[in-house]
Amino acid sequence: MILTFNVNTQASTEFCLFGWDWWAVCMTKGEWSGWMQAVGSLVALGIAIAVPYVLYQQGIRDRLSDERAAAELVLRNIKQMLRPTIGLLTSIENRMSKHGEEAFTLHFVNVYLSIVNGLPYTNESRILMIGKLWPQLALMLVEASALQQQFQVLMQTMKTQYDFGSKTEENQRRLAGNILSNCLKALKAVDDSINIGAPIPESSSKTATVVEPSREAAI
Repeated sequence: MILTFNVNTQASTEFCLFGWDWWAVCMTKGEWSGWMQAVGSLVALGIAIAVPYVLYQQGIRDRLSDERAAAELVLRNIKQMLRPTIGLLTSIENRMSKHGEEAFTLHFVNVYLSIVNGLPYTNESRILMIGKLWPQLALMLVEASALQQQFQVLMQTMKTQYDFGSKTEENQRRLAGNILSNCLKALKAVDDSINIGAPIPESSSKTATVVEPSREAAI
């Protein structure tokens, strides 16, 4: 900053900015001091506002990064479980389609129920964790889980009927086949959507919401 002196015998000494002899930039020492204090106060206020805001935004970015890393780890674990799950359910579907009523004897119903009961589960918190970043994928997981649970309940119902001396009915067998077929389609769609080693596509719907499953979601 360049200041020049303007001396007036009838007034206090004035200091002009950059040597400009113009009243707007010529002030006394006291006036310049006041302006510097005002400018300094504004700068200090700006810093006081900006620093916490920058730190807050950085905290949000760090948290989102941590959440994404945790969700991707969950997806990789689910991916590892999907293939054997699909393989086991496919073997059940093949037996049902080939052997018809004979595939629904008490022995095979117990086998199916044992297989489904032994499938791994992902808890609700993990489904919701995925839903924050990929709502559509989380909805697909919930749908597949619901179908898997429906098949499990139907197998339990058939087993109970045998325990009471009744056989499975044709409409039950047809329903079991339909539920299992839809379940496999849903599981395969989830499997195809999780591309390990590549960025998982963001959901195109920004307003999608995840409905919390009634209990732990199968898979």
